[in-house]
Amino acid sequence: MAWLYLPPLLFLGAAHVGEPGLWTPAVGWGAIMFANLCDLGHTYVTGWRTYLRPAEFRRTRILYLAAPFVILPVIYGFVAYDFELYRNLTAYLILLHAIRQYYGQMRWYERLNGAKRPAAAYFMYALCIWPLVMYHFSPPMVAVHKGPEILHWPNPSLFAALGAGYGLLIASWLVYEARLSLQGCHEWNRRIAIAVPALLYASVNIFGGDMWQTVVPLAIGHGFAYTALTGLAIERLDRRPRRSAMLRALLTMGGLGAVMIWLTADPVRTPFLFSVFMTPVFCHYLFDARIWTGKHSEAPIIYTRDETKVAS
Repeated sequence: MAWLYLPPLLFLGAAHVGEPGLWTPAVGWGAIMFANLCDLGHTYVTGWRTYLRPAEFRRTRILYLAAPFVILPVIYGFVAYDFELYRNLTAYLILLHAIRQYYGQMRWYERLNGAKRPAAAYFMYALCIWPLVMYHFSPPMVAVHKGPEILHWPNPSLFAALGAGYGLLIASWLVYEARLSLQGCHEWNRRIAIAVPALLYASVNIFGGDMWQTVVPLAIGHGFAYTALTGLAIERLDRRPRRSAMLRALLTMGGLGAVMIWLTADPVRTPFLFSVFMTPVFCHYLFDARIWTGKHSEAPIIYTRDETKVAS
């Protein structure tokens, strides 16, 4: 799984080291489209673990049948009557949902290492959420490029104080990991699973200045990794060849993601259509809390020891 962290880091590096304004239009639009496909299309991949798995659907059919009919009118109500509030809520859900996925990837490594470390989970959440809190008080010249989705109250003094606190948090985590190393516990896979999301969220919320340095890396990091992990789950649950399982997941992400982008281009003019195609997104948030938990009946098949071969 280690390679799953590369795409967002590559885009993040290109955005900070290079100059996006000098990119050709084809490269720029290609990056935007790829980010949108990852961000929107990956939510439909969940269907291979829920509706399209007969055994799983039978076990939880009430949830899978009822959820869309409950979620759709709620989304429609927000979109039709207060679209700005809908954008605010959705932005926070996306950011927190991505953190939960990164936490799940870290727990996957803990299973493989045979060592659950509660302190590491607290550091994982804190290192990602703290920069998000900082963003709310960032100076206007930093926040002006990020749009109205995240609430913002510029306060340079508080921003600087929170920055100092974040530095102490990073130092505390490094001390924690150093103590484990002295005890002979290195666990580099778990450390990478904490460091990369922390780097992404710190870069996006503290140092990011435009869409290329904020939205694109997070969208690609979350959507691409989720699609690949679902392909891995399909491979193990259905005993399919890896290439076939991954291709199925990628085609679902790309095909339905493209349709969704086309049909929801103007949510204000077409609120019901927009709500219909956003319903799987919110179902995805709900269903993930079930299908990826370590207590799920399929967990022993998915989280197996031979995952170390994939991660190497």
